[in-house]
Amino acid sequence: MEKSCEPPRRPGRGLLPEALAEALRGPLAGQAGIRVVEIGLGRRFTYVVGEDGSLGIAYAPQDEPLPSWLVEGEHSYGDIVGYAWSHPVLTSAALAAANAATASLVDNEGLEALDATAGGDIAAAVIERGVRVAALVGFVPGVAARLRRLGVEVVVYENSAMHRREAEKNGFQAYPGQQLVVDMDSFDYIVATGSSLIDPLLVYAARRGGKPMALVGPTSSFHPAAAARLGADQLGGSYVPPENRGKLLRLVKAGQGFRRIKSLVVKWLWRRRL
Repeated sequence: MEKSCEPPRRPGRGLLPEALAEALRGPLAGQAGIRVVEIGLGRRFTYVVGEDGSLGIAYAPQDEPLPSWLVEGEHSYGDIVGYAWSHPVLTSAALAAANAATASLVDNEGLEALDATAGGDIAAAVIERGVRVAALVGFVPGVAARLRRLGVEVVVYENSAMHRREAEKNGFQAYPGQQLVVDMDSFDYIVATGSSLIDPLLVYAARRGGKPMALVGPTSSFHPAAAARLGADQLGGSYVPPENRGKLLRLVKAGQGFRRIKSLVVKWLWRRRL
């Protein structure tokens, strides 16, 4: 019998699956049972569509395709979040499901249900925390440039060699992501893309170093309750209005990245009250 190379069907362990599951038992309890009608993997994003039309996306690591048991089976949002940190591709699916559940809540109750505001400048919000030296985990050119203009010394940590070169061309010091563990004491704040959550390293390193953190980007579009559980005090997510979901989904399936789809989303900002 041929042995399957698919990621096994087993629950994840650690802080991320706990945080996502707690959110779906708590503020997202009304969305946890929504049935998934489509799940897939584009070149840049994993996407999850629910029976109510809600949509969530998350950064897609190119380790493996989604396993057939996940694509072909019957699952709810609450089921899928439990696979976070069991395998990179399943972590992506779990984050996309959590983001879809959050989108469903916003559909019904608005951004007020997240205690979030539409728009918002994550760099300005970081400045208001008194930040002077920050690690940017995952190179986001706009965020990096805005932080620098506001007087923050920014060092980039990025696993993609291509994105490190881009950061260096823009005048930033850039290192592989794992280097942050060694350098953590050099910073008073961490700004990280949601895609960095695919690997448990960031969360545990930040918590061990006692560093506050902001999470940004479409992969970070989950409920603030999960962000707070992970140790983040700010969250910059994205919401796709229902009228834009068909077009955005077609672009995601075609392999487009966030630069192509960003005009179709509403960015939102949550800040923990200090």
